[in-house]
Amino acid sequence: MATRHIMICGHGSRDANAAAEFKNFAEKIRERLKDDIIEYGYLEFATPIIREGLRALIAKGGRDILAVPAMLFAAGHAKNDIPS
Repeated sequence: MATRHIMICGHGSRDANAAAEFKNFAEKIRERLKDDIIEYGYLEFATPIIREGLRALIAKGGRDILAVPAMLFAAGHAKNDIPS
């Protein structure tokens, strides 16, 4: 299988524990998808931001990048915006 370049996109949180949990989640995905190149980033409130993750993927040869939105907690976007 060809190597995929995957960007895991999180919303971000002002809560450092929430950001750390998302980072842990992204690292677990890296462990499971060893043949792929995985980066992550946040939309706001935490770093790295999504743009930084995309730049890292491009630097690693990424041209066709799969962006995967991921939400670990039932915040307003998951409860309200997505169902709407």
